[in-house]
Amino acid sequence: MGRKVFGRKKLELKKIAKDSSLQVTFSKRKSGIFNKACEISVMCGVDLLIVIFSPGGKPYIFGSPKVDAFLQNFLTGNPILQPFDPYTNRENSIDHLAAEYRMISLIFDKEKEYLNELNISLKDYGVVEYEGLNAHDLEVYLDNLKKLKENLISYFDFLTTN
Repeated sequence: MGRKVFGRKKLELKKIAKDSSLQVTFSKRKSGIFNKACEISVMCGVDLLIVIFSPGGKPYIFGSPKVDAFLQNFLTGNPILQPFDPYTNRENSIDHLAAEYRMISLIFDKEKEYLNELNISLKDYGVVEYEGLNAHDLEVYLDNLKKLKENLISYFDFLTTN
């Protein structure tokens, strides 16, 4: 048989009687409220301050951008009014983030290619795990590493002189 689905059921709001449950619920809901406040501040371009008191009476404060600056502006009566056009700021930030993403993607792809070339180059020199090799194989491995070192030094000199 299928499960019965109730959909969005309206919960009855009443105070939680058990102290431990009350504290746990407060802790979970507090972070959700602060996250929503941060979203509203960013999306609407507003400064806000939220003060919540825990069941034990301890205050929790969230301010965007900063609590001290917000309180100073409020107490002095000098609010800093910043013109806000959500469409312009949003489009600019999206364009900026998209351009930054493209640039980082290109750098990542180039670094990935370089790493693949380096791995292929190291395999040509016989660079492998050295644990478990016998004395003769270690000698060959050491000679290959010396050749690799010489080639890297000459390549470095070439790069620094040009």
